[in-house]
Amino acid sequence: MKAISQPVVKLVWHTPNPRRVIAIAARMTYSAKPVEQLSEDITEAETASSVRAILERHHWSVLRHVSFCFTVSGVSRALSHQLVRHAVGFAYEQRSQHYRVENDSSYIEPPTLSGNPVYEDAMGDANDAYRSLIAMGVPREDARMVLPSGIETQLVMTANAEAVLNLVKARACRVNTSEILSVAVQVRNIVKDIIPEMHGYLGPTCWSQGLCFEGHKYYKVCNRPWKPAVLWSPEFPDKIEHISVLPSKQGGPG
Repeated sequence: MKAISQPVVKLVWHTPNPRRVIAIAARMTYSAKPVEQLSEDITEAETASSVRAILERHHWSVLRHVSFCFTVSGVSRALSHQLVRHAVGFAYEQRSQHYRVENDSSYIEPPTLSGNPVYEDAMGDANDAYRSLIAMGVPREDARMVLPSGIETQLVMTANAEAVLNLVKARACRVNTSEILSVAVQVRNIVKDIIPEMHGYLGPTCWSQGLCFEGHKYYKVCNRPWKPAVLWSPEFPDKIEHISVLPSKQGGPG
């Protein structure tokens, strides 16, 4: 079995001219022009202005008209259980353990388990047990019960632009597992290159809102916001605690 330490996210497809689609949808809601004329006449300057305006005003329903399709590989079944909780605006397909045999599958090695012999032996033992069950004629869908949650899986994930914002907001925060944090940051980097106006909004709340809602967990797990922010507490606004950022991290998640 091969150990994998880093997820890989790649773009398959996105809505053609996504910024233009967002701008046309946004301007249609208040323009006196027929929508057909809007789509013909809109300029690049008007496109950029409209995209910035809907982001600044949080009129994010317009973003649902734009979609992105990604492949996600080098991730664990444990990661997929977290990822599919993001349901609104998402569609998923996952590699099956029912219709295919997991011969010598790879497994995910988190940083805290790198080179750990107990973990490596457990993965090998699970794989051996699975192969023995298959050799005994046990159906794939039943033999898979011995496979660990750390085994590698792959997905195709499609999401609209609003759903991407919500995913990155929740999962690019350092309180998450390193695995889903990496997936969220890679999604972020892909999308911001396609729609640059989204850069300031694609990030955890310290990046996009100037607020951290993690409380004491901030000090235990993170202690490094992406931007200077206010650490929320039940005493807010009577008690306001500012948290700062390392100069090298001013560029945002990633």
